[in-house]
Amino acid sequence: MPPPNVKKFTRKLRKLRQIQSEWTLVFDTETNTDAAQALRFGVYHLYNGDQLDEAGIFIDPEILSGKETSLLTAYAAAHDLKLMNKAQFIDDVFYGVAYELRATIIGFNEPYDLARPAVRHSSARGKTMRGGFTFQLSSNLWKPRVQIKHLSARAAFIQFTKPYRRFDTRGSERRGSPYRLAAVLLST
Repeated sequence: MPPPNVKKFTRKLRKLRQIQSEWTLVFDTETNTDAAQALRFGVYHLYNGDQLDEAGIFIDPEILSGKETSLLTAYAAAHDLKLMNKAQFIDDVFYGVAYELRATIIGFNEPYDLARPAVRHSSARGKTMRGGFTFQLSSNLWKPRVQIKHLSARAAFIQFTKPYRRFDTRGSERRGSPYRLAAVLLST
């Protein structure tokens, strides 16, 4: 007879499989070849089931030259692709669609690709993620961070952190609560 922890894990796994989202985000990034390996641009496809819902290119206008930006703009227009900056991609596509709809996120070298658009990074906390990294992808503090722990040269454990707890409610918004003011000050 298996130990109780294995039974509990198996039940949770079955539940997760039942509520798996139809949405899938596939993305890849291209970087500079220098030591910093800063994000230049990335491409993505967003699928709903087997149907392509949206495809696009996201760029970092601070890294790309004007000529490179105009080249990518022309390519996006010619191939009917959305063009946005990396912050728009993170907020609107990565968090706005993929995270909110619990999409499967696919990439060739996902730990590397997730680190490129990061705003901040630090060491991961928690027993399971000890020795890993935490990346803040959005400047919005209410968005969860992404934790990555390498298991081997070819495998990594990747998860979202628990989002910050919000202390403001709809009623406190109307009354002008000090918690709302603190949240506004933190986000600016």
